[in-house]
Amino acid sequence: MPILPFSIVLIIAYIYILYRASYSIPSILSANTGHLDLIYSLNSSRGCYPIWHQTPVSDELDILVGWGETLVEDILQTLEQVYQNPHEAKIRGEYGAAVMRSKWTWRSRLKEFFGMLENYL
Repeated sequence: MPILPFSIVLIIAYIYILYRASYSIPSILSANTGHLDLIYSLNSSRGCYPIWHQTPVSDELDILVGWGETLVEDILQTLEQVYQNPHEAKIRGEYGAAVMRSKWTWRSRLKEFFGMLENYL
């Protein structure tokens, strides 16, 4: 089986999160560089379960500046919150889905993406 480049894996994971949110499934998101725009778009805790505490990740080349690692304890605490409050989870999921359907369409995301690419071409 071929190994996918890391950037492709991130894109696939991001698309999966977008689809989950668009179907009213409450999403737990780490407050990392790749999720922050989505967390802020979903109005933070109204449309998802952000995990704000992130342990900084470091590497020798400083490629991962701004990245963080979520602690298992924080994930478990958030899962417990979802489990103990299903009505709240449903409301967050529905709010997140409404935001996804209005602001995160393929058309709007691709337009923004290609607009960013124009800056580099």
